[in-house]
Amino acid sequence: MSFQERMRRTLERAPQEQAIEFGGVWWRWGDVRATALSVTEALDDADVAPNATVAWIARNRPHHLAALFGLLAAGRSVVVVSPFQSADRIAEQIDRLRAPAVVADAEDWEATQIADAVRRTEGLGLALGGGPGGAAAVLARGDRRGAAGDGRAASEQTLTLLTSGTTGPSKRIALPVRAVEAAAEDCDLLEAEGHDPGAPRAPFISGYPLTNIGGIYYAMPTGLLGRPMALLEKFAVEPWVEAVERHRPGLLWLPPAAIRMLLEAGVPRSALAGARALRYGAAPLDDDTRERFEETYGIPVLSQYGATEFAGTVVAWTLADHRRFGAAKRGSIGRARPGIGLRVVDSDTGTELPCGVCGRLEVMVPRVGPGWMSTNDLAAIDDDGFVFLQGRADDAINRGGFKVLPEDVADVLRRHPAVADAAVVGLPDARLGQVPAAAVELRPSATPPDIGALQAFARERLIAYQVPVRIIVVPALPRTPSLKVDRPAVRRLFAPAKRAAAPSRSD
Repeated sequence: MSFQERMRRTLERAPQEQAIEFGGVWWRWGDVRATALSVTEALDDADVAPNATVAWIARNRPHHLAALFGLLAAGRSVVVVSPFQSADRIAEQIDRLRAPAVVADAEDWEATQIADAVRRTEGLGLALGGGPGGAAAVLARGDRRGAAGDGRAASEQTLTLLTSGTTGPSKRIALPVRAVEAAAEDCDLLEAEGHDPGAPRAPFISGYPLTNIGGIYYAMPTGLLGRPMALLEKFAVEPWVEAVERHRPGLLWLPPAAIRMLLEAGVPRSALAGARALRYGAAPLDDDTRERFEETYGIPVLSQYGATEFAGTVVAWTLADHRRFGAAKRGSIGRARPGIGLRVVDSDTGTELPCGVCGRLEVMVPRVGPGWMSTNDLAAIDDDGFVFLQGRADDAINRGGFKVLPEDVADVLRRHPAVADAAVVGLPDARLGQVPAAAVELRPSATPPDIGALQAFARERLIAYQVPVRIIVVPALPRTPSLKVDRPAVRRLFAPAKRAAAPSRSD
């Protein structure tokens, strides 16, 4: 059975079966199907070419998932646009994508820049909203009927996602739906560990954003397998705990920042009763937090590792491995998932290294394609196949699972008329792991800009998680003898912040 056939079969499930819970209200499969059909029929009525790639401004709302399921079931390719940026940035991306159709929330269409961009590119704008089963409404329309959009007619159906280190449209990964399908099946296998065989599964609870691979990875088993899920618009302790207490899932999935938030909130042990394990990914979790969680709740914490390029998880702990190796392999991120190849190579020569030797991690992911894919992670693999991460080969900042590339942020700051140069580094953060901070050097004779104005300048041009939490102005950036910016010295410039009041955050 093809991917599209499986999606259509799910949409045709019994209309009264539970599909997606949101805000305490269930969308039944009949509701999901009605919204999905309203989207695909609107595209067909407007003569949007069947192989045209549709842009989707993705929000964690049930009508958005219904639209995605409908588009994929109809064989259409989809490119994700993040809503977590200014309307001007979204409009710029629509201009670049030139998609013949844009599907967005009614809330997003309140920004005239977005509707103007759709008309400018002669596309079709569809608004999502309303309660269960709500229909999509046409809000913007150009004259480009039957167009596939700027050479983006898909010969193979794809779902194009933003990588966690993206600065916008230049960092998109087009995943073939076969990869999305295989990843969803693997996710379902991992999730099944928390349930008794043959017993009804509790709904999967997710607050991961649908803009990235995490949100899609956890949502696609619903579209492909009909597994019910409880969708959160974003993670917050109280609604997540309420959902857990209501559904009693056997397996919990959270990013490290959320694990820390549960501990800080003092959530009682009884609230998580029934859970066999908690899985985390997207960012490292320090040993102290892991141990505190396991001692507080009596639940083992299992790591997993993946990326957009891999269409999801490629390395993970299983419950069986934890029972057998948990103490002996402390600090490992787990072993390769079925069918996944792993190796460690010398960063300079590309030569494969023996077990236990640290080098650059490479991954082979058949669901995506042949060949080895290089990562920026340094790792060692032991004789039992367990992977131990040992840092990164680049300077990427991991902000709660979102990777921020320092040079991309610095480049934006350099565009300010008063800034001659900028350097961005990651600072430790108890909740998010790391946060970006920037030091800027001014142009000669430039009037020192207000720090708030500099942050506003950055916020208008970056995604929210990329905006530095602190910006300082220095007479000159510290440099090495070869005149390169000395990053350790830049990081030391922020040392006094540890003794100062906590800076305001943009997240």
